[in-house]
Amino acid sequence: MKIYAVIFCLFLSIPAFAQQSDSVHKKADTTAAQSIIVDGKEYKGDIKSIDPKVIVNVSIVKNSTIIVTKPYATAAYQKKFSAISKNYKNYLEKKQNDTNLQYVLNNTMMNQDRKSTIEVFYQLAPANIKNITFKKDSHFTTDATVIITTKDDN
Repeated sequence: MKIYAVIFCLFLSIPAFAQQSDSVHKKADTTAAQSIIVDGKEYKGDIKSIDPKVIVNVSIVKNSTIIVTKPYATAAYQKKFSAISKNYKNYLEKKQNDTNLQYVLNNTMMNQDRKSTIEVFYQLAPANIKNITFKKDSHFTTDATVIITTKDDN
C-alpha cells in the first residue's frame, strides 16, 4: 500500500516540475526579443506604458515582438473594406468612424468593440473576401449593416 502512496505522490508532483520548467523557458523566450514593433514601427519606449486594453495581437518573430493596437487594426480593416465596398468607403469618409455600424461575418453578428472581432477583421485577407454588402435599414438603431462573406464560407 505504501508503494501506491509513493507513486501517487510522485504522479502529483510531476505537473509542478513541468510548470516550473515552462516558466523558466517562457522567461528566456521573452528576454530574447531584441526589438519591439508597434503598429508597424519600431518602438523605443517602455513596453509597460502600452495600455493592454488597446492591444489586439502580440506575436514574437525572429527576435522581434510585434504588437498591433486596436486603432491601427481598425484603420487597417477599414481601409481594406473600403477598397472592396464603395458604399462603405463613402460612409467612412462622411462619418469618420464605424461606431454606428453593425457587422455580420458569414451570417454571424460581430461585436466591433471586442478585440477578437477587430483581430478577425484585421487578419482577414482581401483575397479571401467574396463580398461586402452595405445595407441601410431604418428599423435598426445603427446606421447600416456591413455584411461580409468570405470565399471559404460554406
